[in-house]
Amino acid sequence: MRHCYWIKERCWVEALKYHTRTEFNQSATGAYLSAQRNGWLNEICQHMNILRIKWDKELCRLKALKYNSRTEFHSKCGSAYGFAIQYGFLNEICQHMITVGSLKKRCIYAAEFNNRFVYIGLTYNFNKRTARHLVDNKSQIFGHVQIYGHNPVFKQLTEYVDIESAQQNEQYYVDDYRANGWQVLNIAKTGAIGGSRTKWIKETCRIEALKYKTKSEFQKNSCGAHTASYRNGWLDEVCSHMVRTKYWYKKK
Repeated sequence: MRHCYWIKERCWVEALKYHTRTEFNQSATGAYLSAQRNGWLNEICQHMNILRIKWDKELCRLKALKYNSRTEFHSKCGSAYGFAIQYGFLNEICQHMITVGSLKKRCIYAAEFNNRFVYIGLTYNFNKRTARHLVDNKSQIFGHVQIYGHNPVFKQLTEYVDIESAQQNEQYYVDDYRANGWQVLNIAKTGAIGGSRTKWIKETCRIEALKYKTKSEFQKNSCGAHTASYRNGWLDEVCSHMVRTKYWYKKK
């Protein structure tokens, strides 16, 4: 039988950190659910304040100011969000919020590095996507940061528009940055939902190679980048961080 970490005593200790059940649930969901499932919730929450808020427009407005998007507002304070919808002032109190796209709308963004490299992308959520680039080891932006040690400046270049327009805009900005002397880090051709064609330049090969520990692994998992590096004489340079494998001479 699987041991449960959230036994009653641990749930009780965790609950003491919070003033309301809502705060407890949002900050320690595992403990909250375990206490609820085992019937301890009322007991371990005795110290908490029971808040019964009577919503009005001003309270809803003040609550909305804490959030950056309607999704976050709805998720973290559904009662105020619902009240605002019911009485017709949701749009008014959410004017400060960041607009995000959807599965059918995208914006174009750029990640500019101070050494004149740039990455152009499209996304339905600018803030979420740009933050993700800095921790995703498959991202061209992440790889460039690892090599040079400085973060890019992210810029939202367009509003959220339909996908077809966004694809056209993406290609426009790629061409525009190149025309102005920037090295573009994108490796996939823009403008088509179907297959993509990869254009490997030295910098993107270097970033791709960082994902692997040996040349064999690099060749096996990213044949295009390996071939481009070999063909252009960059292979030893982009693989300088890799572990050298044994040299097999004739007698061995």
